[in-house]
Amino acid sequence: MYRFLLLRPFTLGDLAMRYFLFIFLGTASVYCVTFRWYPWKGWNYAFPSISAQIQLKQENEILKTKLAHMTGVYEDLRFEMEKMQSKGSAGEEMSGRSLASIAPSSLKFSPKRKHNSTDIADFVQQDTYQWNSEKLLTYFHKHWNLKQYLEAAQFGLTLFFQPGGAKNFKEIDLFQLGVASIEGQVYLDEGLQVLTNYITHYPKSRYYIRAKLWMALAQYKLGHVSEFHTSLQEFKDKYRNTQEWDILSNLYQKSGVSL
Repeated sequence: MYRFLLLRPFTLGDLAMRYFLFIFLGTASVYCVTFRWYPWKGWNYAFPSISAQIQLKQENEILKTKLAHMTGVYEDLRFEMEKMQSKGSAGEEMSGRSLASIAPSSLKFSPKRKHNSTDIADFVQQDTYQWNSEKLLTYFHKHWNLKQYLEAAQFGLTLFFQPGGAKNFKEIDLFQLGVASIEGQVYLDEGLQVLTNYITHYPKSRYYIRAKLWMALAQYKLGHVSEFHTSLQEFKDKYRNTQEWDILSNLYQKSGVSL
């Protein structure tokens, strides 16, 4: 049968098939020789450009993850280096002067105090490192974003209570500083001062009612009954249909204050 097929006359279909096989096999051979790919070596050798793109994408994702981690490490290292440099420069200045020639600090705020019989650590140490306003604001933002409210309050309040320091804060910064001071449970009086400044300068702010709420919470924690009573009355009269009143009304019921 095969002999018959080989001996029979060629048709146009036979010629077309042989021509197609010749072109296909010839092209495949040229491709294999050019790119050094052989069918038994698999997909990666057949389509090297696609495989390279997939591998490159995976490597980019790994690099992005490593970069995010290294960025955080870099910020922490830079913070420590700046502290060391500031400490060194402060030591050099002190070595050239007597203690009597050093002017007393003009700051009205001191992070050091007791809270629930516990000594609060001074994370700023402004007298030693002499942070400028830009650095104090930077580290305030850093600790706020990390929800480290005690540290954020110390850096922010150190700047706020410097002469003209409040001018360094934008509207949202001032609100966040007041919240951090109260949320940190230590600097409640300072938080009240900051938020009082805030509502005075930004009476139309979107956070105005929220600031009033935080002020009332600070008054409650400090035991300022008269001020807390006034805040309750104001919320009951003006802001009773707000979420803030829902929060404050729970304290109202616990406080035993009559309105």
